[in-house]
Amino acid sequence: MIRNGNNNNQGVLNNINIKDITEWGNTGFSGKWSRRWNDRFYSNFLIANTFYNSESNRSGDFQPKDTTFYSSLENTDVRNLDMRFDNEWQITPSHRLEFGGQVSRTHVDNKFIASDSVQILNQNEVGLEKVLYVEDKWQIIDPLEITLGLRSTLYEPTDRFYTEPRTSFRFEMGENFYVKGSWGKYYQYIYR
Repeated sequence: MIRNGNNNNQGVLNNINIKDITEWGNTGFSGKWSRRWNDRFYSNFLIANTFYNSESNRSGDFQPKDTTFYSSLENTDVRNLDMRFDNEWQITPSHRLEFGGQVSRTHVDNKFIASDSVQILNQNEVGLEKVLYVEDKWQIIDPLEITLGLRSTLYEPTDRFYTEPRTSFRFEMGENFYVKGSWGKYYQYIYR
């Protein structure tokens, strides 16, 4: 995007050009293996790799002298590798137990440079996240289904365990009409 403005300073006309060029994108791939062990037990293994990149270049200059009065460059790369193993056990027709684990490695590289030479931010971080979870889904009575779950995460950059309980319900009010509700405690590890 290029915006032009005029600044009339004591009879001398100067053009101000401001450029803001941002490019970004996501690339990813994944593979999945699944196995139905019997009519009541199912497993799958998923591996996925994603890459996100954003580059923004902003500058402003005066014309006709072509004097730059401001410039900045911001570059963000996020690489993520996930491996996940899930299991599903149908205990009875109205009771299902799901459990599994996940390992995620996230690499964040974030740079911000102002005026072509002043480095404001140079962040290069790697985070390893290890997860175990269990979820129990019951259809207590015909119109009511209750789900209870627990997720435990070890996030290595903080060297801390995070426990995330959750629950939900689904109540069938009529054909194709449901009332749903849920509650959970969640943590977000990557933020800007």
